[in-house]
Amino acid sequence: MPTYKGRWHGAPFRDFKTKKYYITVELDRAPGIYDNTQEKDLAVSIDTWSEHRSSIANRYYYELVGKISAKLYTSKTETHNMLLAEYGQEDETAADIMLDAAIDWRRVEALHLIPRRGHTEEINGRVFQVYGIVRGSHTYNTKEMAQLIDGAIREAQELNIETRPPEELERLREAWQKSQY
Repeated sequence: MPTYKGRWHGAPFRDFKTKKYYITVELDRAPGIYDNTQEKDLAVSIDTWSEHRSSIANRYYYELVGKISAKLYTSKTETHNMLLAEYGQEDETAADIMLDAAIDWRRVEALHLIPRRGHTEEINGRVFQVYGIVRGSHTYNTKEMAQLIDGAIREAQELNIETRPPEELERLREAWQKSQY
């Protein structure tokens, strides 16, 4: 479903005859579905707007992922999953899942997982590990992406990997977070 940035104007208006509420929303652009949806029931969701992560932030994060994975001799998928498990945002709407304990969760590409330490189950002689689901970084707003990047920077620095100079990192952080607040 497409997302449109806009602003809700005024208080809701209630038609006392029909008992339905009406609101006025200002949008930056018109939905392309307008002509096809007149006089049809629609699903509408209103939430507080937050900017998505910037392409600059995204490029720098994956630059760090590449450097960390090279230093650790791991794949970029493994490094990305480890960083998401440590510094990412858990999907609060997703139920925990169980995978065979022999599966290396860091190598799973279809999902981003966080192990529930101490949560294993044995079923028919097989051991299963319980995992939470972490949201993919493509869903992060600028604040969440800044947190992930800060974690990647810390990990890189602990591995003696050169990161951008502190002044440049501060400028980047300000740019990432400026659009959030």
